[in-house]
Amino acid sequence: MAHDIIRSRKLIGMSKENVVDLLGPPDRTGRYNRLEPDVDLNYSLGPEKGYISIDNEWLTVRFQDGKVSEVAVTRD
Repeated sequence: MAHDIIRSRKLIGMSKENVVDLLGPPDRTGRYNRLEPDVDLNYSLGPEKGYISIDNEWLTVRFQDGKVSEVAVTRD
């Protein structure tokens, strides 16, 4: 589902309020945002896919000028 959201570019241009209405409150903020200050919302996708999964994957939504500018799957 996360990759479908990214491919469709549905979130691009949305406000933070619209994203939270659609996806719910983010799963993780605070510490992760201090490591990447341009990241505004993070949604947990669970353990990364693959043979050896030591990290978690996140749907990361970045904002610029109050609108979504980028959506990506990231790992911690």
